[in-house]
Amino acid sequence: MKIILKYTLFTILLSVLFGCEDLDKNPLDRPNQDTFWNNAEEIDGGVVACYRFLIAQPGVQYSFPIAPDLATDIGFPRQESDWKKIGQGQHDSNTNSIWQVWHYAYQGIGRCNEMLEVIENNTNLLTDGQYKQFKGECLFLRSFYYSRLISYFGDVPLVLKPVKTEAEASLYKRESVDVILTQIFNDFDTAAEKLLPKEYSNK
Repeated sequence: MKIILKYTLFTILLSVLFGCEDLDKNPLDRPNQDTFWNNAEEIDGGVVACYRFLIAQPGVQYSFPIAPDLATDIGFPRQESDWKKIGQGQHDSNTNSIWQVWHYAYQGIGRCNEMLEVIENNTNLLTDGQYKQFKGECLFLRSFYYSRLISYFGDVPLVLKPVKTEAEASLYKRESVDVILTQIFNDFDTAAEKLLPKEYSNK
């Protein structure tokens, strides 16, 4: 009995000391940030994902700037909705659409920032044309999302790189609309004049 107990304890000790090493692996059933960006096609897919946030909010198939018109006489909706409540002045801090627009725009900005970092870190995988195309699209989309935010909220935090932790996110404060507009125009100019083609073929 003592021998069995001794071997049992020895086995448990080995498991504790060495068992976790093999478990520290990247998942194999889904893409992983550390292993995914291996070629231009995967990077292109990440850039395409930045377009997902063009609609104003999840579940509402209106793109900005159509959505704000739903809170005015221009496009006042007949059905009951958050936008109708906003137009009637019946909204408050718990109105779902308000925080959804904020959250969705910053998701788009975060995705663009992430891909801009990926593009810069993997230039060896891209042709010069791909590099300019992907970077130009991300800069344009990020600025588009910021134009949406300042239209709704005025002063907002200006985030230009991936945020890794909640502590890092808490350091960002609201910047004035003028500061945000300067960044928007700079990114638009860079994308239009230095990165994206002047015209596209229909191929």
